[in-house]
Amino acid sequence: MLKIFFVFFVIFRFYLIGDSVPYFLEGCPYIQLTGRLNHSILPGAPNYESVKDGDVPSERWFFYPNESSVKYLRESGVFETIPENYRPIIEDWKEYVKSIQLAASGDLEKEFDKKGNQEVILEGWLGSWPTHCYSVFFFEVVKIN
Repeated sequence: MLKIFFVFFVIFRFYLIGDSVPYFLEGCPYIQLTGRLNHSILPGAPNYESVKDGDVPSERWFFYPNESSVKYLRESGVFETIPENYRPIIEDWKEYVKSIQLAASGDLEKEFDKKGNQEVILEGWLGSWPTHCYSVFFFEVVKIN
């Protein structure tokens, strides 16, 4: 009987609970934010200092939360639900919620191109990513409206 349940669970897992499992930000809060998308080209490897001086251009998408989303981030207590290993390591983190680097893949990232510089609603996981992240906060996007 246990084997039958296991097979049922494996087959229907995505139908029952969806495929919304974070790739990067495991255990981080799943939230919804409203704001604008912005595309940027920043310096990448090897030095992360200057594209003009030879660093590889690194294309990134950022999210600029609207006033109500900034207020939510600063006052709701959502920060306290981020696991310790995904929290920003700076004291004045609330000052940095106005620009959040985004991560998405495949068709979802293509949606960023279509909706760039428009107000959108994003759903996903909020945390901080310490390696080669261009903002204090990192948002792993699952849904865009």
